[in-house]
Amino acid sequence: DDMPALKAVPSELQNVIQQDNTTGTAWLDKAFDRPRFQGSLNSGFNVLHVASHFVLKSGRPELSSLILGDGSRLSLADISRENLRFDAFDLVALSACQTAIGGGLDVTGREVESLGARAQQQGAHAVLATLWRVSDGSTSAFMGDFYKARSNGRLNAAEALREAQLRFISTDRETR
Repeated sequence: DDMPALKAVPSELQNVIQQDNTTGTAWLDKAFDRPRFQGSLNSGFNVLHVASHFVLKSGRPELSSLILGDGSRLSLADISRENLRFDAFDLVALSACQTAIGGGLDVTGREVESLGARAQQQGAHAVLATLWRVSDGSTSAFMGDFYKARSNGRLNAAEALREAQLRFISTDRETR
């Protein structure tokens, strides 16, 4: 699974943390490792935004993994087994491919849940996840629109998502 670099992630994360009433820390590349990810779950922030790769292997939660910046993997099986908790977050945004898709049955016959479903079942109040493969550049622009709409406090996450979607589909694709 040789994954290409996500060149738009630094600007995407900057767009997230520069919004009004938002504080946070961006962990890029090798600094985005398992200890930092796990530490962020108890950071005191109300939003967790993860911009990375996710690999879904149908029926294989131990191989379906979020790729961390240091190249290590955090599998769906790890998240369940370690009971990683997302209770502190009003929103968990998973800016990665196919994070809302479950994948077949595991060896015990149980359905393999998506990364988004797993985060919500383990406490996240709301989850933003994707059903398909997404482009690095356009995802960065979309997330910027979403957080800008959400940051002014007049829109909840669902309304901000709708506003970002409408803006995205009405904007000239050549500028994305």
